[in-house]
Amino acid sequence: MHRPSGTTADAITRLARIAVRWRETLDALLDDIGSDAFALEYDQVDDLALAMTELAEDLHTDTGLWRALESANRALFDTPLPLLMPPGAEAPARFDARRFQFYLDGVWRHFQPERIVSMRHEGFRRIAAAAAAFFLEAFAAEKSASSVAAFFDGDSRRGWDVKRKLVWLGTHSFLLRFAYDDYCEEQDPEACRDDPIPLTDDFLCQQCSTWSGLGALELLAERLGLTPEERADLLGWHARHAAFYRVEAVAACGSLIETMAVTNLLNDRRYDVRVEMPRAQFPFRTGQMVFGSLVSWRGEWYWSGAQQTWPQVPADFARIRRDLIERQHRIVYRYRPDLRAKAAEFSAEQHVSFVRYHGSELAVFPAGLDMAAAEQKRMREANEARAAVDENARKALAGQRGRGTAPGMSLPREVLDCRSGVAVFSDPLEGFDVMLHFDALRAGLRSTPDALDDEQARALRDFVESPDIGPAFVRRVAGLHGWSGLAALYCLPPDDPLALDYLLRRYKGAYYRPRLPNLALLGVEA
Repeated sequence: MHRPSGTTADAITRLARIAVRWRETLDALLDDIGSDAFALEYDQVDDLALAMTELAEDLHTDTGLWRALESANRALFDTPLPLLMPPGAEAPARFDARRFQFYLDGVWRHFQPERIVSMRHEGFRRIAAAAAAFFLEAFAAEKSASSVAAFFDGDSRRGWDVKRKLVWLGTHSFLLRFAYDDYCEEQDPEACRDDPIPLTDDFLCQQCSTWSGLGALELLAERLGLTPEERADLLGWHARHAAFYRVEAVAACGSLIETMAVTNLLNDRRYDVRVEMPRAQFPFRTGQMVFGSLVSWRGEWYWSGAQQTWPQVPADFARIRRDLIERQHRIVYRYRPDLRAKAAEFSAEQHVSFVRYHGSELAVFPAGLDMAAAEQKRMREANEARAAVDENARKALAGQRGRGTAPGMSLPREVLDCRSGVAVFSDPLEGFDVMLHFDALRAGLRSTPDALDDEQARALRDFVESPDIGPAFVRRVAGLHGWSGLAALYCLPPDDPLALDYLLRRYKGAYYRPRLPNLALLGVEA
């Protein structure tokens, strides 16, 4: 059972009995549906039955996790259950079958990762209807108190109080634990078992889920009912200040270390970090160099995730600093507004150059080599134009004599070898998105369910689910070629005005958070 500490044995037993009874009903339903898309292994049925029971308990006790999701959905789409309830709809009844239907759709990829099943599939409808009736009866005599509600309603004064809730929500709740398991499996299962802190912290602070693109941060912020300032702090944890720090001083009260002062060696800013740790357990000392991440809560800084230490700042740190700025630029831009502004300015210039040269923010080429040649020519002309008015650019251009006036392009072999259409989309902040096999994508977008072939389906799925392609690119291409193929592949109602927006938020949630320039500054004095 996934319960926070402090849950009584009696409460666990009562919930487990309900889950066992529901599992029997669920297993029979899955067998009766008889579809390969609903064929689950024994352990998977266990997991799903338990998670649905926890959802039902949340609804019965108004624990607030599902309420947080519906509240966020209403803010995004003006409906608690997009694609199942129309905009402006009132809140559904406590055990409304559509709630279970929406939940099944949200977690099904965990059980059947290669299948796309319609939210309106008859199998989901049958399971949801049975769940609504079963849990209405099963919880009729149950108490309305919940250890999960008590846990989330507990103290949130300190950053670690909030972090403890975030960890449980992301790794144990019925909403996110399947997504967490999938993330660990995709990244490094062995590392997640041996040292789970780094991957767990990345999942909690960086990853978005298929729940309308919301991550653990957004769901927790909605559940806790924070002030605007607290909400801004918590949502800002997706931009952790990951950097090298030097320990400057500690402040103690008797045997308790209350705070430590550190200097960010990438921006020379001082941070006062609350630790409240017994001196005997305090792992830092003055003069050490620490690599770690800091987050803000109620005007104070806290460590997030794991930290790595060195006895002192190395003599060649300038090289390390320069390397980090170039290789991890999007992290550094979080706390270096000067570099962020330079990168944004140059990225915008590149966008203007692209649009001026190609006549649009979208350029389509027959093959990868055609794209490479066109971009080489564009960049050469842009560099020459810049050198005519900028002394620094003129010097840089002079240094390239003998190598041409375009910067070297390092493109993956799969791009250069592609002969089935290559599309490039320019965004002022994101830079350039590239979509291979654009011919199949274009045909797939115009296709119907009966005519959609495997190559077109792969192209459509790559287009929607790739983290490297932003929603603006998808909307631009869909505006040109339609999206009937996407509606067919993802089983969306083509006449629902929310359908495309919901699809993009579901698979590209990170793009709806504050974004930073996707452009590295090379050779910049930092």
